[in-house]
Amino acid sequence: MQSAEDRREYQAKYYREHREKKIAQISANQKRQRPMRREYEKARYDRVRREVLDHYGPSCACCGETEIAFLTIHHINGGGNTHRRQIFKGGHGPFYPWLKARGFPAGYQTLCQNCNVAIHKLGTCPHKLAESAETADRPDDGVLKQQIDGGYGRVSENWLYRAEVSVSEEA
Repeated sequence: MQSAEDRREYQAKYYREHREKKIAQISANQKRQRPMRREYEKARYDRVRREVLDHYGPSCACCGETEIAFLTIHHINGGGNTHRRQIFKGGHGPFYPWLKARGFPAGYQTLCQNCNVAIHKLGTCPHKLAESAETADRPDDGVLKQQIDGGYGRVSENWLYRAEVSVSEEA
């Protein structure tokens, strides 16, 4: 019977002599298993993502969107980029598993992509602006236009149109 050290020496010698063949075998196995591995990892990530979204709310906290493909996690107090850079090198990493591993910490909420981007670009969601425009004292058209449009293109113009319609209906 061989000792552990003799066995390691034999295996190292065998690998040196058959290195190219072993690399080709490993490569072939990895290539064959790659689609199965991707499928498994995607299913696992989707399962964890669903758990996180269910914990923080299964719908957008702003507009109520429930389509899972549109939902994301939002840092309530902002600073998402800075936070991701702190916890992941380069700012990219598995954020949903990170949240789950830490017991779903406070300070996050579920938003749809539209509301999340609007908050980032405008400082607030157009849904909130439209609600505040309907309930607050009506400013003149120039102020309302400036509040809602903010210079951010088509999405804002759509909200601007809705706000102008509601203002003119009351007048």
